[in-house]
Amino acid sequence: MMDTIVNRLSTDFIFSDFVRAATMLNSIWHSQEYLHVCGNTNEARKNEIQLRCAGIYNTIYLHHQKDNIEALCFPEFPFWEGKYANSGSN
Repeated sequence: MMDTIVNRLSTDFIFSDFVRAATMLNSIWHSQEYLHVCGNTNEARKNEIQLRCAGIYNTIYLHHQKDNIEALCFPEFPFWEGKYANSGSN
């Protein structure tokens, strides 16, 4: 279902929009953290959805890195993890 929705929302008439697709997957990834902290989903479900997001991202990234220069801006998934994840700064 996620693959279908991301594909539908990120495809223009002929060409897909990698940035839009990657942003949606990243949003879904981080929303699972929020839902888990709020108690609206359990850890297993959160991990399952995040794993699927990463799988979809890796599939589309491998294809788009050859054709879309924009894809090269997002080599790691999820975005904003690591050094800036909990700093509160931009």
